[in-house]
Amino acid sequence: MSNVEGFETYEIAVIGAGAAGLAAAIAAGDENNGGLPRSIVLLDGARTIGAKILVSGGGRCNVTHETVTTTDYFGNRRVIKNALASFPVEATVRWFASLGVTLKREPTGKLFPVTDQAHTVLTALLTRCRSLGIVLRPDHRVTAIEPTNEGTFLITHRHGSLLAKRVIVATGGREVVPTEYLYGQDPRVVTQRELERMLAEGQTVPENVVMIQCVGSREPERPYCSRICCTKAVVNALAIQERNPNARVTVLYREMRTYGFREDAYRQAREKGVVFL
Repeated sequence: MSNVEGFETYEIAVIGAGAAGLAAAIAAGDENNGGLPRSIVLLDGARTIGAKILVSGGGRCNVTHETVTTTDYFGNRRVIKNALASFPVEATVRWFASLGVTLKREPTGKLFPVTDQAHTVLTALLTRCRSLGIVLRPDHRVTAIEPTNEGTFLITHRHGSLLAKRVIVATGGREVVPTEYLYGQDPRVVTQRELERMLAEGQTVPENVVMIQCVGSREPERPYCSRICCTKAVVNALAIQERNPNARVTVLYREMRTYGFREDAYRQAREKGVVFL
């Protein structure tokens, strides 16, 4: 594509302002650039940045675990091994300390901020972004990325377009929109991501909640396990119980697959009274 004059231009555009996107933007901003600040823009589709961070770990933000291995992640084992070797748990602890977030180890091996507040983590990430001059653009869902003849990328978002010399994509995955169980017909039927957003925004959640697992997956057209749904259900169940200890949460499942140290959250949910059938 040519004729790209008139657009605001950045050296780096990060698409997705979740934990990965925020960390990537900070790492890019901290990288030595001959003493000159980098022009970085962070684009996210949500109106509020960091909603998922605020509900993680039952609102306390389980930053990491004292032991992290390749088996805790799904994907190319060699790539995962190299990533973990370049940024091990010790480096993670030091990095958060440099942001002003001190972590503590709990008996389960999980590492949480000493404040027990997810806001501590989000505030530290956003504060560092702003100190580096990173431009934060919530409510800027990206719809297209096109290479230009000038060696840049034209990024189209909800409110217009901009140019970037380099692009980091940290958008995460897109959930399947179900058609089963009255989803889209009854407002009381929501997905786990929608429930997560409700919890993060402080919306009212019913006292009696039933979660149905494997909807739309492990079926002929999608015969695979996404590896995240069980963990998400357990985390949301714990968040509901944290908010209302009298709530009744029932999880209907084929088999619970909370991989790696996420098994601790499953045990905790059972101890809190979450029913698994």
